[in-house]
Amino acid sequence: MTKLRTKILLMFNLCVISLLVTVMTASANNPPNKPTTPLPADGTTNQTVGTITLSWAGGDIDTTDTVTYDIYFGTSTSPPNIYSGHSQTTYGMSQLVAGTWYYWQIVAKDNHGSSTTGHIWRFKTISNQSPDTPTNLIATAIAWNQINLSWQDKSDDETEFRIERKTGINGNYGTITTVGTNSTSYQDKGLTQTTTYYYRLRAYNSSNGKVSNYSNEAFATTPLKPLFELYNNLFNPKKGEEIIIKYTLSWDSFVTIKIYTLCGEFVNTLLSKNQSFGEHQLNWSGKDEDGNIVASGIYLVYFDAGDFEEIKKTAVIK
Repeated sequence: MTKLRTKILLMFNLCVISLLVTVMTASANNPPNKPTTPLPADGTTNQTVGTITLSWAGGDIDTTDTVTYDIYFGTSTSPPNIYSGHSQTTYGMSQLVAGTWYYWQIVAKDNHGSSTTGHIWRFKTISNQSPDTPTNLIATAIAWNQINLSWQDKSDDETEFRIERKTGINGNYGTITTVGTNSTSYQDKGLTQTTTYYYRLRAYNSSNGKVSNYSNEAFATTPLKPLFELYNNLFNPKKGEEIIIKYTLSWDSFVTIKIYTLCGEFVNTLLSKNQSFGEHQLNWSGKDEDGNIVASGIYLVYFDAGDFEEIKKTAVIK
């Protein structure tokens, strides 16, 4: 009788444990995955007018669960529900209007009553209109061979800006480059000194082939190229002779002048500071940074004034 009672008690305990495991397993349901990876991608523009297919990544970590999706879609930032209980992760939309922002959201639900709400995404359809005209084009010469451009982007549907340039007021405009969507600046390099350049640009939408009107015209004149010259560049320091370094700056610049051996070994720094535009002069007495007269030979005078670098040779004799 005792053995029978023990066996019955053991079977009862097993049943209780099995029931607890079942209850615990049932209570461990995970909510559906949060909807991600929208197509069209969030914030994109130039989407097809008329019909488009929405798609997203969904699912559930509990592979045996059934997941459905409620779809919210419209032109307001809080889109209304247009369909509930959709079983796929794609949904076709039609009758989309050109040049319109659309907002959409997916709510995933499983068969246990759990749900997960995705972000509100947006996209814009292709506009049938030309992009808005860029404004406030400004040209600024920042070096003898470079002019920087800046402008205001007034459009939200351009795919590029086309920049045109001409030389002199009577020149003919031609496209020099294109820059991408949302650009507001460009550096025009490789120019010629003391030359006036004129600029204009317009926005272009490659999706519908539309182009804006031209911006305002802007112009700038490049200054003289900096001048760097050596005088008396064959000298004997022991006789008190010096080389004369003359240079002209087109702009206020940070100027560095250093001396190196012909093999590139550093000898001395003659100058390293900001200087105003105009003519300047500096002498070198043939001494290194410790004040000692250098050995006879060929030396390099390195000149750096921002955008301008040059090296000239000088000879020390004794």
